[in-house]
Amino acid sequence: IKPTIVPSTRVLWAAALSSLTTDAAGLRVSFNVHSELVFHLSTLKNMREAYKHFSPTQSSTELLLAFIEGASPLSLDEVKALVEGTEILDVDQGLASGFSQSDAQKVYKVPPAELAIGTYEEAILNRVATTTSHRTAL
Repeated sequence: IKPTIVPSTRVLWAAALSSLTTDAAGLRVSFNVHSELVFHLSTLKNMREAYKHFSPTQSSTELLLAFIEGASPLSLDEVKALVEGTEILDVDQGLASGFSQSDAQKVYKVPPAELAIGTYEEAILNRVATTTSHRTAL
């Protein structure tokens, strides 16, 4: 996942919980739980568009690796071995320092009035939760 759009692990956890919930309820709209995670991070209705926004590019130098245990035939250590780079142990600090408001604005379209009373993290968290509740209610 492109980390510049994810402001904190709270947002990631909310999307992961939603992904696992829809999977357990048989309401998954994608091929697997990891794809579902990207879909739930996005407020978009189109999976292809969600991937465009959240997938790293060839020139990306940072990657947010979200691993849901039991949803992959590989172990976490096996997945980590596939990635070249340095692991950041304080993920929230890494996300906060790499978060890009302009990148997030392209996806979440947070109006200035909302930012006057809250943070980007709160706005994104509300969007993830609201979108998820609408998707699971259908």
